[in-house]
Amino acid sequence: MDHTSTDPLSGSVPLRAAVCEIRPLPADGTWTGTRPFTVTELADVSPGVRALRLEPADGGPLPDHRPGQHLTVRTEDPGGAPADPAGARSYSLTGPAIEPGRTAYHLAVRHIPDGAFSGHVHRTLKTGDRLHLANPRGVFVIPTHTDHPVVLLAGGIGITPFLSYLETLAATGGTVPEVVLHHGNRNSADHPFRERIRALRARIPQLTVIDHYADPLPHEVPGTDHDRTGSITPDDVDPGLVARRARFYMCGPDPMLDALGKGLKERGVPRFEVFREQFRPTRRDVEVPDDASFTVTFARTGRSTTWKKGDGALLALGEAAGVKMSSGCRVGQCESCACTVLKGSAAHLVTPSDDLPDGDVLTCQSIPTTDLVIDA
Repeated sequence: MDHTSTDPLSGSVPLRAAVCEIRPLPADGTWTGTRPFTVTELADVSPGVRALRLEPADGGPLPDHRPGQHLTVRTEDPGGAPADPAGARSYSLTGPAIEPGRTAYHLAVRHIPDGAFSGHVHRTLKTGDRLHLANPRGVFVIPTHTDHPVVLLAGGIGITPFLSYLETLAATGGTVPEVVLHHGNRNSADHPFRERIRALRARIPQLTVIDHYADPLPHEVPGTDHDRTGSITPDDVDPGLVARRARFYMCGPDPMLDALGKGLKERGVPRFEVFREQFRPTRRDVEVPDDASFTVTFARTGRSTTWKKGDGALLALGEAAGVKMSSGCRVGQCESCACTVLKGSAAHLVTPSDDLPDGDVLTCQSIPTTDLVIDA
């Protein structure tokens, strides 16, 4: 149909009737709840960072994901079932997002002092053990097809979502005109995936890697062992990238992301062109009586359950009740778990952003303070 048949103002075309055939989508390997996976490889990629290769215990197909997404992982209890969802942790996928005949997923876990799950991975987990995984998910997604340059700003282990992005570009190509990675680390002794990124740089023509060392070792020479000395700052971003309306993706510690976000804004980068994945929000104290007990109702599913002080946040409570809830927040994708309060009240265990709409709560870090009905 050519333009002579369209309305000159709206561009709409006359309605047409057509016969269509509806078929179910082929099975893509996705699953509900969690699925057992076997640890088939473990490797230390830098001090305190361990890489995992995980294969489905049932040998079934696995879905692809999008670069930047993550997996939520739970340990296995003695009976072979997934452990308490309150102990679930999320980690960015580090392998290519698209892989024909995929047989495994790849993660990297940094050892956090007093961290129960990361301590288990680093001290007791061995090949042959099982973990339980939810489907890949998350809203922190980096485009492989865009007309704008892509700038990646990573602090330490914040490289993991970007590693998946680079692996995807190397494996499948893309139409990104330019990719610039600024990676900040202490020095070469604490530089996760250093050699892997160098190998990817050789395979991705449009990729530039700029390594920042905050505390170089005595023998490390700027321009040879690393590109710049000191932490990443907004001034390190090429002005030409700002002028060409680059999209900025950041992952790392809060102080770094706060400084970069503020500096980019001052340099004229629109807020909606900066995407942030942070490690953890600022905690705050919430007073709850030891004998507190509230009924929490999930309106969409009609399920209700009782919350008591030891039950943790609303997200864990909902998952334990069999309610499917978003959990990208666990990997720093703040507000992806936001949910509207329909009745009652809840309190945040962290300081939410100023952009959170009135009447919404972050289920990963909020608890009820009265009987509660939420839109989930």
